[in-house]
Amino acid sequence: MYRKLYVFPLLIIAIILVLNTGCSIKNSDNNKIAYISSNADSEYENTFKELQLGILFDFDLRLPNADKSWVDIWVEGYSNGKAVEPFPLTQLSYGLSPKKVEEGKMGFGIINPNSKETQFFLYSSGVRTSPHSIDNNFFAESAISS
Repeated sequence: MYRKLYVFPLLIIAIILVLNTGCSIKNSDNNKIAYISSNADSEYENTFKELQLGILFDFDLRLPNADKSWVDIWVEGYSNGKAVEPFPLTQLSYGLSPKKVEEGKMGFGIINPNSKETQFFLYSSGVRTSPHSIDNNFFAESAISS
């Protein structure tokens, strides 16, 4: 009889410890490299549209371990499921920020997509590529779209 009195409280304590341990695991950013999200109603995109400069895709970027990571951003083009040349269309790299967490904008732009001097560029937190030309036949042959 005394044995039953000890088993029940010990079982309850064991269940509480297991539940407490299982529920106390914190979600951390240690395993995450980056968070990218669409920037709805972006001022950058609206400015591009108003000035009729071309097409811009703007995103929010968060790097939780910016001081320990390196970022490579590139844009690829595909036509009928196959990569088109040049591959990648444009790219940039940066990393090992002095800040532990880096937050900011990231995006890709096409300047004058319907003219003879079509240019691409990429940008991110504190870094960007200069607009550079690409063969105008790329747009005619690939029928670029988002």
